[in-house]
Amino acid sequence: MLANQKIFLREVILTDVPILLDWENDVENWEVSSTTAPFSKEEIVFFAASNQHIYTHGQMRFMICFEGNHKPIGCIDLFEYDAKLKKAGVGILIGEKELRNKGFATQALNLLLHLSFNQFNLVTIFAEIDKNNSSSICLFEKCNFKFVKDNFRNEKIMRYYEIKCNK
Repeated sequence: MLANQKIFLREVILTDVPILLDWENDVENWEVSSTTAPFSKEEIVFFAASNQHIYTHGQMRFMICFEGNHKPIGCIDLFEYDAKLKKAGVGILIGEKELRNKGFATQALNLLLHLSFNQFNLVTIFAEIDKNNSSSICLFEKCNFKFVKDNFRNEKIMRYYEIKCNK
């Protein structure tokens, strides 16, 4: 578990299945992800039970939870891990819509960057963000990600950002 004063990150557990099912199958969230079809409960249960780790599965999801009551408010993922380049992508969702734009994504991203660079020894973290997603662009720029280039993916222009370890 990695924490700051208001939130902490923890691995996904089976009791997270109902909330993950809601977030993953909310079509409004699909606009900022690569999701194109709903997930079944069985798929989410399999994912939650699989104890994924960045080194063995090439991806890892953390739940973003309030420090006080441990309630999950979102999730943050490392994915497309490249062991040779020590590089991975990051995606983040504050699933509880009323809690968006309150600084929790910034806190979670900073916690994940600390973990990625100091525990997983990654060198580069990247994010691809729809060019129209100004909130996410602002978040990643605030956390010192640098714009690299535009990519065309899934019929959208995606802004590619990176941050490199300062060690």
